[in-house]
Parts: sequence; C-alpha cells; structure tokens
Amino acid sequence: MITPYHYIWFHHIAEKRNLNCSARALYFYLADKCAWSNGDNVHLTQEAMASALHVSKSTVNSSLKKLQEARLISGTKGHYTIMQPDNDWIQRYYLPNIYR
Repeated sequence: MITPYHYIWFHHIAEKRNLNCSARALYFYLADKCAWSNGDNVHLTQEAMASALHVSKSTVNSSLKKLQEARLISGTKGHYTIMQPDNDWIQRYYLPNIYR
C-alpha cells in the first residue's frame, strides 16, 4: 500500500542519491499506478512507461536501474514493486523532523 511516507522517503533518498528528473518522474508514475491498484506492485512494460512519460525506452531503462540501485523499487521484466519505507527511517528521520 502506498502511503504519504513513500513520497517523503523518496524525496529524502532522491536528494541523497541526486536522482535525475527522469528517475523521479518514473518513481511517481509507478507509485501512482500502485496506489490506483491498492497495492505496492505493478505490471508494466518499459514501452508503456516510455509512452506514458514521453521519453525513450533507454531513458526508462536507465531510470529503472537508478531507482533499483537506490533501493526505491525492485523487480524486472515488467513487474515492479515499490519498496516500503524502513520503519527505522521513519522513527529516526521523519518523526523527529516533522515538527521543525
């Protein structure tokens, strides 16, 4: 299940890993698809993702690799899972900073 924590966690990791715009757009696209399916996984081809984001298939492929290296998503061959935010991260980073 996609929660608001996913988006906060993503921004934290995206800044830390210096992810480019294509990788960020792909993450939000996958998260949106997962949210609509009420789950944390989605089945999409790279061609479908490229068409939806108006980018090339090679851009989607490199963005998927960057997201997997950052441990934001997992999966291959059209079946991708949005990784769950680590509870330890929520306790250490998010909750102490929410009231700043």
